[in-house]
Amino acid sequence: MKSKISKFFTVYIKVLMVTALIFLTTIALQMIPRTNDYLDTFSLLIQKLIFLIISVLFWVIVDKKNWRIGINQNRKCLSFLKGAGVGTIFIIFPIVISLFFVENSITSSGISLSVLLTLSICFVTALSEEVMFRGYIQGLVENSYNAKVGILFSAVFFVAMHGFNTEMNILSYLEILAGGIFLGLIKKKTNGLWTGIGFHFAWNFVQEGIFGFPLTEVAEKSILTLKYIKENFILGSPLGPESSSATIIILIMGIAVLIKRNRNQVINDLNL
Repeated sequence: MKSKISKFFTVYIKVLMVTALIFLTTIALQMIPRTNDYLDTFSLLIQKLIFLIISVLFWVIVDKKNWRIGINQNRKCLSFLKGAGVGTIFIIFPIVISLFFVENSITSSGISLSVLLTLSICFVTALSEEVMFRGYIQGLVENSYNAKVGILFSAVFFVAMHGFNTEMNILSYLEILAGGIFLGLIKKKTNGLWTGIGFHFAWNFVQEGIFGFPLTEVAEKSILTLKYIKENFILGSPLGPESSSATIIILIMGIAVLIKRNRNQVINDLNL
C-alpha cells in the first residue's frame, strides 16, 4: 500500500511541477509589452512551445527517457496527413449538420497572411499539446500504472487545462474529454504522436482558420466566416462546433470504432 501511495504522489507531483512551470512561464511571457497583432501572435506561439519544451526537458532530465514519448516515429508525414484527414472529417460533420438545420451567415475573406499565421498557431498548438498530454503525461502515467489509467488521466487533465476558458459549458467539457480519450487511443494504437498531431491540427484549423470560430485569444482572419443565426445544443454555443452534441457523438463513435477495430492490441493493453 505504501509503495502504491508513494508511486501515486511521485507521478502527481511531476505532473504538477510541469504544469506549474508552464503556467508561470506563460504568465511571465504575457507581461511582456506587445505593440501590434504580430507580436501577439509571436507571443502565443512561444507560449504554446513552452508546453513542448518543458515536457521534453522533464522527460529527458527527470525521467531519464524511461519510455518513448512518441516524437520519433516512422513515416511522420504520412501519419500526420492521415490524422489531419480524419480530424477534418470529424469536425466538418457538425458544421455540415448546422447548414441543414438552421439559417447561417457565411462570408468569405480569402487566404491572407493572417490565415497563414492561424495555420502556424494551430500546428504549434497541436504539436505542443500532444507532446505534453499524450507524450509526456500519458506516457508517465502508463509507465507507472497501465495504458487505461494513462489515457484516462491525460484526458481528464486535458479537460482541466482547458477549464480557464469562461465561455465553456458542459458540452465543451464533454467534447474535450472525449477528444482526449480518442487522441490517447490513437497514440496507443500508433505508438507515436504524429497521427494525433495531424488530427489535433486539422480539428483546430478547420474551425479557426477556415470557418472563423475563435479558439485562441489572438483574433486572426479566416478563409470563411460561418456565423450561426440560431445557436443550440446541436450546433454548439457559444464556441461553435466544440460545444455541440453532434461533435460529442462523432467522437464517441470514433472511440468505439477504434477500440473495436484494434481489439486484440488495444483491449488487451488497456485491460478492458
